[in-house]
Amino acid sequence: MQQLFIGGCERSGTTMLGAQLGSHSQCLCIPEALFWVETLQHWEGDLQNIDPLKVIRKIEIHPRFKIWGLNLDTSVWDKSSSPTTYAELIEWIVLQYGNKHQKPAPSLWVDQTPSNMKYAATLFSIFPRAKMIHLVRDGRAVVSSIMALGWFGSVDRATYYWLEKLSHGLAAESLYGPERILRVRYEDLVSSPEETLRSLCKFMEIEYQPRMVNGDGLDLPVFAQRTHALVGQSPIKSRINAWETELTTREVEIFENIAGDMLTFLGYTPKYGARARELKDTERVASFLNYIRSIGNFYYNRYRVYWYGYIKRKPK
Repeated sequence: MQQLFIGGCERSGTTMLGAQLGSHSQCLCIPEALFWVETLQHWEGDLQNIDPLKVIRKIEIHPRFKIWGLNLDTSVWDKSSSPTTYAELIEWIVLQYGNKHQKPAPSLWVDQTPSNMKYAATLFSIFPRAKMIHLVRDGRAVVSSIMALGWFGSVDRATYYWLEKLSHGLAAESLYGPERILRVRYEDLVSSPEETLRSLCKFMEIEYQPRMVNGDGLDLPVFAQRTHALVGQSPIKSRINAWETELTTREVEIFENIAGDMLTFLGYTPKYGARARELKDTERVASFLNYIRSIGNFYYNRYRVYWYGYIKRKPK
């Protein structure tokens, strides 16, 4: 099987794109799968010669794996069929998920975890033939969406978060080039879905299928359905510029002051550019107080997947 990893800042459309690609008859889109990278943080062995049962035990207790709702039956293994490398083990898990979701033999599987760009080198070392898509979106729209979820209490902190996430993707693009990592703009995906998806299919070396525009190729875990309510629908063009009414003019100005020329680098048109004024002292104080008020909500949203996984693994 071929592997495709989608990455980018949260609220940039990674889940939407994963659902579109997962609608293809040859593609399987899996839930967010950061657990196999995080498992490596507690693994010191050779990834080319693993004890599969030992690794499975670590994965099964990981809360991020629990959201898959998948029971792994290792009793089918024997000496000739059990995975011997970490990559083989991951692909075996993916196939178990595919069997459960009526796609037992995909030619390509898609992981749409936003933080994939942060771990591009690690993922490419595990899967040397894999490709990646770096999905970018107008940072003002990303910040507006992030703030609507209560993740940050102020536009300045949300902007720094966007810049941090974006930096991983840009660095990976620079290292691996367009043959391995393709940059895609959210706005193109929404305004010209067929044309954009056709170019993605060419990148992935599969034929375009019209059903992909519907974006119903991902079974969202229960905990993610509220924050991804638009997944499964055709792209909504009005979302492209919704930030213009969701953010105040001053919030836009603060964003552009912090982001500098990053919007221009990515092909977006700033409203203020070099004229954007920095935060006043009173705004800095207000930003700090808003951050304190919102910090609980931020960490709830960020780590609720762990709580969901913990509940799912508790004995009944």
